[in-house]
Amino acid sequence: MIGVILNHRYRIVELVGTGGMAQVYRAVKLTTKKYVAIKMLRPEYRDNPEFLRRFEREAKAVLHLSHENIVHASIKKVSEDYEKMKFNTAIAQMMTMVNEFYATGSLSRGDFKALILLLNPVAPHITEEMWEAQGFGDPVYTQAWPTWDESKLKADTVEIAVQVCGKVRGRIMIPADMTRE
Repeated sequence: MIGVILNHRYRIVELVGTGGMAQVYRAVKLTTKKYVAIKMLRPEYRDNPEFLRRFEREAKAVLHLSHENIVHASIKKVSEDYEKMKFNTAIAQMMTMVNEFYATGSLSRGDFKALILLLNPVAPHITEEMWEAQGFGDPVYTQAWPTWDESKLKADTVEIAVQVCGKVRGRIMIPADMTRE
């Protein structure tokens, strides 16, 4: 499995651990060169439909959480950037949001609606056409601005760089509420 490229996006670097019915691999994202963790079903469980359904449910729950986080973070950042007249950074955040949708391979109707509303101030004509084509109802300019939920913005884990003699030797993920001890 080491060295295999998945979906033309990730190259498997090493097996990090095995637990339960899954294996966790460390992989590098080819476009950004950042490391990510990829959870895969162990070979002995791949033929069992019960395990496949359970694994799929867990993966969808994580995917939904990821979408919620990026959507709420984007709504907050774009709203603040528009108020400060920082249109370039607002557009960059929307591009990040779209890239995340491409990476996960799915987009809900609510996420698309939020993206259109965020994009409307800088591209009103095309967003109005997209809004009408999706059948969202009243014109986009009459809609309320989307709001974000602060509870969705809190990270469960944070990434800490491990340094030895001033050089970064690795990164670890720790719970956000962990104490210094």
